[in-house]
Amino acid sequence: ALICALNIQHNCSSAQCKDSTTQNIMQEQKETAHTQSIISHNPVNCYILNTHSLHNYSSISMAIPQTLKDKLKHKAQSASKAADFRLKTAHKVWTQKQEAKEEKEHKEAEREQKKVDQEQKKTEKEKAKHDREAATSGDRLHDNAGNSLQLQPAWQKHKVVMQGPSNTPPNQLVPLQDNPAEPVGEQATAASTSQQPQSQLVTNA
Repeated sequence: ALICALNIQHNCSSAQCKDSTTQNIMQEQKETAHTQSIISHNPVNCYILNTHSLHNYSSISMAIPQTLKDKLKHKAQSASKAADFRLKTAHKVWTQKQEAKEEKEHKEAEREQKKVDQEQKKTEKEKAKHDREAATSGDRLHDNAGNSLQLQPAWQKHKVVMQGPSNTPPNQLVPLQDNPAEPVGEQATAASTSQQPQSQLVTNA
């Protein structure tokens, strides 16, 4: 009786099958220049079971040997090893959380420091700009003062006060000193007895 149909393939890797010859590929009943290899299979009982196409596991389990269905035996872990594993796992999780927290705090500190540096640079730029504007304004005022002095007439730049008797010609007047020295001797007597009116004339230097 037929239990089930299995899709099996020859295992050429285990049987060490090799290429024997080549032949041209036919296309539309004509030979082409393309070739394909012809493999000579060695007669060994090595097959690959295609389990992807199986749909009846109960029938397959009846057909395959019992050794292929038995579970692999593993050595059981002791309670102490299990407890140690749980402790290591908990410590690993705690370490990861601490590292994540420290990294977050470090990034926040870097952002705050970056903000402080930006504010400081902004303040320095504003101060430098203010200093430049103040210097430019001072130079402008100095230039304006110099220009106004240059635009004044020559007779307003330098004034010299001349003195002499009222009937003295202009070409015989002498400059008036800011703090004339006090006359002594005959000059003092002549100055005290002289009652002639003095005239002042402003001339250009």
